[in-house]
This record gives sequence, structure tokens and C-alpha cells, in this order.
Amino acid sequence: MNNQTINKRNFKEELTAIIAEKGGLTGAPIKLNDKLRQRLMDIYSTETEGSLATVRTDGWPQANVIDFWHVGLDLYFQTLENAQKAVNMERDSRVSLTITPPFNDFGEMLALSMAARAEKVTERSKIGETYHLFLERVPHMKEFAEYESDIAYPAPGMAVYRLRPELISLIDFTKGYGNMDLVKIGKDDF
Repeated sequence: MNNQTINKRNFKEELTAIIAEKGGLTGAPIKLNDKLRQRLMDIYSTETEGSLATVRTDGWPQANVIDFWHVGLDLYFQTLENAQKAVNMERDSRVSLTITPPFNDFGEMLALSMAARAEKVTERSKIGETYHLFLERVPHMKEFAEYESDIAYPAPGMAVYRLRPELISLIDFTKGYGNMDLVKIGKDDF
């Protein structure tokens, strides 16, 4: 769609049509397929930041911006070992994450929102296998990394977490305002 087409869209009519067709904005979760996987990988590959929400001890959500890298569907990020989000995830592994690439017009929005489980990666070899992917995506962090031979690791006091998605809302307003695919991620999808 070109800008003239997008600017002439009637988002209210599009939303009304989606609600009429699906009976609401969300339907039953669908299984991940190749087309949806590619849309997800496109967002993962083009973006380096997301907003991570954890559950605080008082039950309130806490949102933080994170820089991430990915291996397949799994997302990884680093944080201070004693950061509030780390404390929250150690107590309750349920998290939510949003990733939204920049857009000029609402009708161009592509994004995702996911429910995931966070797990601290404790095996140094596992961290060493993937940490270079983070440094390639966020090069300014190289100065904080530690190296053993040619393998990079986070600086002391940092922890690495893996986010394993369970449910993903893939948002694509190029297909109509409010268009979203709710995708259930199964064990066989990894």
C-alpha cells in the first residue's frame, strides 16, 4: 500500500468488519505455520529492542526496555544479576514482551506481543554459543563484554535469560485495522 492509500483508509470500518467476521478482535489460537513463522522472524531480525513486563512481588507488572538476540523462536537478553526484573523472573517466570518496529502510519503497523517463560541461562558454554549474536546486533556493548580466546561473554555481574514464547499475537494492520493472529507455540515448534 502506498501512503495515499493508507491515509484514505477508514480504520473504524475495518475494525467493525473484523469484529463482525471474528466475533471480536481475537479468535481461538492457531498453530504456528511457515508463513507466520516468517513474519515473526522478520520482526525478530529487524528489531533489537523490546518492552519486557515481569510480575513484581506486590502483583503489579513492571515493564523494562531490553536489547535482545534470538536463536530460532527463543529470545535472549542480559540484565544485572540483582536487577528488579531478574528478581521478579526468579520468583515468577511468566513474562510478556512487545516488539514494535517503527511505522509512519497506523495502517503500516506490524508488531508482536507475547506471553513467554523466562529462564536464567546458567551454563557458560550455552552463553558463549550465542552471546556473539547479541554483540553483532548491539555493537556498542562489545566494550562491556569479556573474552576468552575468541568467545565473548557478558561482564561480571550480568545474567542472561532465555524467553521461550508460549502465545504470540502477531499484529498486522496492513491487512486491516485490528488484524491480529493469535498463535499458540507448541513444543514441536522449537
